[in-house]
Amino acid sequence: RQFHDFHAFFKEQYEQLFPIIDDVAERIRSLGIKSISTLHDFLKHATLKEDTKYELTDLTMIKNLLHD
Repeated sequence: RQFHDFHAFFKEQYEQLFPIIDDVAERIRSLGIKSISTLHDFLKHATLKEDTKYELTDLTMIKNLLHD
């Protein structure tokens, strides 16, 4: 049951964030700057660090989200 609740929560988050990210990328391009578009470049410029533990608990994922 908890998996479904968290899955729905994270889905809601990324569905809200996607149009915001798209708008920012469009604004960057309208200013004549090429926005980053490859995974390599995203990782190179990211300020958030991936939690590389083999298995994350649901609570750890929530804590990471709040911390970030």
